[in-house]
Amino acid sequence: MDEGGAAERGERIELRLAGAVREHGLVFAGVVLAEAAVLHEGRFALQSQVYGSDPRGRAGRSDVLLANREIESPHVSKLDALVCLTPESLAAYAGDLRDGALLLCEEGLLPPRGRKAVSLPLVPAEVGDPRLVGLAVVGALCQLRPIVTFRSVEAALADRASADELPRLREALERGKRLAQSVAAS
Repeated sequence: MDEGGAAERGERIELRLAGAVREHGLVFAGVVLAEAAVLHEGRFALQSQVYGSDPRGRAGRSDVLLANREIESPHVSKLDALVCLTPESLAAYAGDLRDGALLLCEEGLLPPRGRKAVSLPLVPAEVGDPRLVGLAVVGALCQLRPIVTFRSVEAALADRASADELPRLREALERGKRLAQSVAAS
């Protein structure tokens, strides 16, 4: 995997968070990432979602484009990072990765032949609030790649959440960060 990438070069960054978007809170996660970049880092961002044609929505996605200048096209051509939480999403989107991109998969998913992946247990057995899964994804992603700063994500989350729910949402973000740190340390 390319340890650097578009974030360090100041170029456009293309991300996709894929899986059961409703169950996994991936639209919420994409919005938080985009708001972190725009509101707290002065960058440009676009976020869009597709729920997929599968009735269960197992290959839905939340796409986030980030850049240091105005984004002219919302079209995603080659991803800098892809998160897959279901086998359906991995099968549907792994081919959209650019060389050296980060592929972050739910533990137990096998990446396509020739593709390295970081595998983490991001989806707990008991989910409860789907935003918790999406925020664990964001925490892991920000730890593995400098897409947006962790501080900016925390600030965007504070802008969006009530005072009662903020500690629980921050804990999910920290959980993802700790999971990614454990991989980096091993």
